[in-house]
Amino acid sequence: MSDRSELPADPPEPADIELGAARSTTQKLPFVPKGELAREQRERLEQMVDERTAELRSSNERLGREIRERESAEAALQHSVQYQTTINALLNLALKQAPLDVLLQRALDMVLSLPALAGSSAGAIFVAEQPGALTLKVHQGMSEETCRNCAEVQFGTCLCGQAAEAGELMQVTRMEPGAVLNQCGSADHRGHCCLPFSEAGEVLGVLCLLLPRNWVLAEWEIRVLGGVADVLASIISRKRGETKRAELEEQLRYSQKLEAVGRLAGGVAHDFNNLLTVIQGNVYLNLSDPDLPEQLRQDLEGIEDAAKRAATLTRQLLAFGRKSVLQSQETDVNTIVRELEKMLRRVIGEDIELSTSLAEDLWSTEVDPSQLEQVLLALSVNAREAMPRGGSLVLETSNVELGWADQARRAEILPGSYVRVCVRDNGIGMDSSLMEHVFEPFFTTKEIGQGTGLGLATAYGIVRQSGGYIWPESEPGCGTRLVIHLPRMVVAEAPRVEQRSQPAKNQVNTILLVEDEDFVRRLAVRVLSGAGHQVLEAANSARALEISREFVGEIHLLLTDVIMPGQSGNELAEQLRGERPGMKVLFMSGYTGDMLEDRGLLTERLLLKPFTPAELSDTVSALCKESD
Repeated sequence: MSDRSELPADPPEPADIELGAARSTTQKLPFVPKGELAREQRERLEQMVDERTAELRSSNERLGREIRERESAEAALQHSVQYQTTINALLNLALKQAPLDVLLQRALDMVLSLPALAGSSAGAIFVAEQPGALTLKVHQGMSEETCRNCAEVQFGTCLCGQAAEAGELMQVTRMEPGAVLNQCGSADHRGHCCLPFSEAGEVLGVLCLLLPRNWVLAEWEIRVLGGVADVLASIISRKRGETKRAELEEQLRYSQKLEAVGRLAGGVAHDFNNLLTVIQGNVYLNLSDPDLPEQLRQDLEGIEDAAKRAATLTRQLLAFGRKSVLQSQETDVNTIVRELEKMLRRVIGEDIELSTSLAEDLWSTEVDPSQLEQVLLALSVNAREAMPRGGSLVLETSNVELGWADQARRAEILPGSYVRVCVRDNGIGMDSSLMEHVFEPFFTTKEIGQGTGLGLATAYGIVRQSGGYIWPESEPGCGTRLVIHLPRMVVAEAPRVEQRSQPAKNQVNTILLVEDEDFVRRLAVRVLSGAGHQVLEAANSARALEISREFVGEIHLLLTDVIMPGQSGNELAEQLRGERPGMKVLFMSGYTGDMLEDRGLLTERLLLKPFTPAELSDTVSALCKESD
């Protein structure tokens, strides 16, 4: 036996053992041809390629989305920067001191220069200057025809008017020829975007953009325009506030100017009235002489006429300055107008047609009837001067309620119930520059020597002193409407008091006369003595007290000036009333109503200077005859 046969056999491999086991338990695998195997491998390979391609495609799509999102984010960031830059520029613009039209034009230029809105090459900004209407303020890229058609747009008409009425953005992508919204008449029928801007619910205006056809604004573009609209609203609101403040300041300056003239008038009134009293009194007494030469009589009558005109001028100045003494009472304005109508027909002439429109159940007002007649007469004469070739004059009355909205337009107005009186003509009218001075004293459009310029100034003073308001409304060539508002008077039922008349007393009256002006005192002594009265005269209150205490008889009347050196006339009267309870008191003064009111004398018997000797004598005699 060889060495190899003696060696032990190699142990079987585990795989061979398992294969053997498998062969012993399963069928024999079928034979697979090489072509079939290649086809399966190819299909498997194609499947793997498709799966990998799908994965790559998905990755590419995901990457594309990320790129687009990044680009969109970058664009949004860029738009945000542009938006913020524009808003900041507009906010800085809103703080600049410039006319409103200039600010709005710059704002429109900024909006149209936004890259995001590069498709809009034209636009306009409208402002609601009047209730329910838009006014074209600034524009760019719009034809002359469009600007003419869009100069005034009523709320609810055209797209801008509808946007203003609805208070929200409105857009059409194409304006069809003949469309109702196509008020602007743009030749290319572009799309329109109209965005209203408002504050506190009030529409202040509309931003209008003319866009290319079929252009639809994106949401972020609408947000940008919304921010622009807010800034435009703040610009207009600020400028309106500045304008209103300027108007109030001008009204204040005007009132202060009128008040200064009124104070000046009141300051000179006392001395001027004393002088006029002496002039008129002495002229009156000399004219009473039947043996007076005719030439001297004519000269004195000329002096008397000049003194009367001077007295009238003084009263007009005091009325303008609201310092005249008004005898206010419950008044029916309709009655005043009816009584004045006949005289007005003679005053204004036959070539002017006078008519009235009087409200039924007109409220009462508390005014001085004679002063109200003077006001209406002055306004009517002024209207006649505005109609040199004839025309029509209308006097109207009505009841009105003035509210806070009226006060917003005219700061001096207090809300409440008023009687409105309008004097309206169809004359030449006035422009705004003329209306600014119409109530100033001595302002007149007449030639030198043809007018004093105090008619409307006097009317202004009387109305304001009566607690009312007066202002003009006019345009050149459209006539003038002067509007008066007088406070309504709430009438309380007064108790009826039965008065019994006493027989007149025929006796010699003793009068204590107190006047610091020598000329006035001597004139009064001469007049009262000539009327049969016993006159005790004093130049001041101290001397009057001495005379009263030394005089043992009855003093029937104290006739005293109000403002005197030392003790005033009302203080003297109060002291003498305690010493002589039955004595009557008559005050006389050349001072104005406000000073007398401050001293509580408007309810006393008062004789205002200048007065004539007849007025002095009649007033004193009537007062002495009255029963206590």
